[in-house]
Amino acid sequence: MKSREYLSRIHPNWPRLARVGAVALLLVLALALARSYRDQQGGFFRRPAGSTPAPRLSQRIVSSSEGVHRFDLHGDKARFLLNAARDDVFDDGHHEMSDVTLEIYGAVGITQGQVKAAFAVYDPSRAAVTFEQGVQATTSDGLSLRTERLVYDGNTQVISTGSPVEFARASMSGFAVGAEIATRRGSEQVTLLSQVRLTIEPKAVEPAPPRLQPIHGRCGRVLYRLDEAIVHCSGEVIFNQSGEELSARRMEAHFDLDHRLRRLMAFDNASLVSRLEDRISDVRSEHMEFDLDESQRLSMAVASGGARAHRRGAGQDAELTAERIEVRFAPLGSTPTQIVPSLFTGRGGRVAVRLRAAERPAAGAAYGRGAQAISSPSEKLLTANSVELSYRGDRHLLEAARAQGDAVLVLTPLLVNAASDRKTIRAQSMELRFFEDGNLARSFHARDGVRVEFEPMTSEGGRSSRVTMSQELEGEIDRQSQEFTELEQRGRFRFVEGERNALSERATYSSATQVIRLSGGEPVVWDALSRTRAKAIELDGEVGESRAAGNVITTYYDRKSTGQAVPFLERGSPVFVAGEDLKVHHRSALAVYTGGARAWQDDSYVSGDRIELHRQRQMMLASGHVRSAFYRAASGGTPPVAEASKRAAAPAYATAQRMTYLDADRLVRYEGDAQLRQDLERISSDRITAYLNRDRAELDRAVAEGHVSITEPGRRAYGDSAHYRADSRTVTLQGRNARVEDERQGVTRGPQLTFILGDGRVAAGDDRGSRPVKSTRKVE
Repeated sequence: MKSREYLSRIHPNWPRLARVGAVALLLVLALALARSYRDQQGGFFRRPAGSTPAPRLSQRIVSSSEGVHRFDLHGDKARFLLNAARDDVFDDGHHEMSDVTLEIYGAVGITQGQVKAAFAVYDPSRAAVTFEQGVQATTSDGLSLRTERLVYDGNTQVISTGSPVEFARASMSGFAVGAEIATRRGSEQVTLLSQVRLTIEPKAVEPAPPRLQPIHGRCGRVLYRLDEAIVHCSGEVIFNQSGEELSARRMEAHFDLDHRLRRLMAFDNASLVSRLEDRISDVRSEHMEFDLDESQRLSMAVASGGARAHRRGAGQDAELTAERIEVRFAPLGSTPTQIVPSLFTGRGGRVAVRLRAAERPAAGAAYGRGAQAISSPSEKLLTANSVELSYRGDRHLLEAARAQGDAVLVLTPLLVNAASDRKTIRAQSMELRFFEDGNLARSFHARDGVRVEFEPMTSEGGRSSRVTMSQELEGEIDRQSQEFTELEQRGRFRFVEGERNALSERATYSSATQVIRLSGGEPVVWDALSRTRAKAIELDGEVGESRAAGNVITTYYDRKSTGQAVPFLERGSPVFVAGEDLKVHHRSALAVYTGGARAWQDDSYVSGDRIELHRQRQMMLASGHVRSAFYRAASGGTPPVAEASKRAAAPAYATAQRMTYLDADRLVRYEGDAQLRQDLERISSDRITAYLNRDRAELDRAVAEGHVSITEPGRRAYGDSAHYRADSRTVTLQGRNARVEDERQGVTRGPQLTFILGDGRVAAGDDRGSRPVKSTRKVE
């Protein structure tokens, strides 16, 4: 009571302070108990194997021994044997040993593994041994580990550690943080828990090649089931050897019986990257498989699931996309230790390859030996059911691109001018070959159902789209421009440009001249107006010309198709024009036939060394040994004028050095030794102009000028000019020395003489009156 009074005098609130102090002391004791419980094995949570701190052990030794051999028994079977240079036994039952060796026994008493360390703690109650300081563990299949701390659980037969560990097995070695080794027979496996680094040393084979670079790998976690000989890697896995790098989120490494890595399987965002000097290739897909040869060099990779391969450098960018891509590898030239992709094969779905050459090198860029900037770059897009890209082994340069199954190659110029065409080539099979350096295309070959589409890039020049078709195609490509310089198509070639078509067995195309030359199989060209056959035909797109040579014959479907340029009048009958050579100027609508040229319709014809048809001017020109028969004239007898229209008409034949027909005037002009002949009557002159009836192919009148000579049976006439009227068969002869020589009537002279063919009478003068004449009669 006195003490309470005393405390009240010192501090009036002492009861409350005492209660607060008691609560604080209780909390401190609770925290201490909780920490002590947590630190014991099996506390609030279980730590990862090997990372659990050593339990608090008794410090009281009850016995010490040297050279100890202790068996851990499970029933009547030994699970493991502990050998130690010294063994200290403590009152809580645990052992602390130095220079320790643990031998692990399997179910039939065979040693499954061994652990050595400088120090160990053995707990018989849990059949557990904790090793520390220079720990080395080995398994019966040759796996060895080095670490500073390791725990062996005899009940589960698992060796584990959370410390950094170095491991090795056969050709594989590496580093990890944390490991678990299950030694139970039938379920042996190794788990590397984190930060795994792997090194696989290639194993020499006979005959031993030069030593290859080791394969290095890293990943987040490794699971190795010894019975499968498969290493399962996960967590951003990367393997690399020399210039090759393989990566994925998950990967499997398969080993053969000789512990050689023979296959890698990658899953989830898999990729393969190959680097060589200034070139880089990468392949990406959802899933990839990599095969290695006996020397553990990468030999093949298979990418599937939206696969994409990309190759950059040396002046060219090549991209391959497919559902499945196979990549084969080969040694780089004379350096067998360095492996590079030698063949890319795309299959599945629609495969696409995009090739694009650089326009010019960037400043300071290297494009490899012999590479050159090109002046007119183009982009090449190749699609097919399957595509192969093969590379030369000496410098990893593209050698060929091969496509199979509905292949399409699109060539798009990147520099556009008036002559630029986008070319689309279709075929069942294609091959594009490249120069030996520079990754520049050199030649092209396609076969089976070839179709080439030319599409002008601009509207300049009035060029239109055109299409060629054949069974086979070969092309040469210019090194600098990367454009086709020559194209040759063989086997049932066909050309289509608007209404113009062509057929032949063989065709060649020159980009410099834009000329398509047809040959073989009697080439033929046709459109809505005509059809032309010859031994060889040239279609010149640059100047808008067509040329034909060798037995040329053109069929115009009717007279209208010629533009009314021929003197023939039958509307429904075709018109034929032939010669040895033909040149057609499409823009001016001019066709020129040379070399024994001949035009005809039914029994009407015009022939000469050269015949020109001017469709726009409705005109025909013939020259050189011209002959014609395309109109008729009144013939025979001397009926009255009133009955002239009933007179019979007979063909009129004409010859000259030159002939001109003008349809607008229905006029035919013969020049140079001109002759007009009908039956036995003939008019010869320097020039004869014949005027035809508008509605029928008959002579209306004719005018002869210069050195006129007219002959008929029993009579000849001469003058400077003559006018002939077909309806009356009247000839009016003019000239200073005009005369008519008649075998019966003698010679009649005068400046103008008129007579009727087939009539012996001669009249002097004309409508302006009589002129003086001189007649010499023959006396019988």
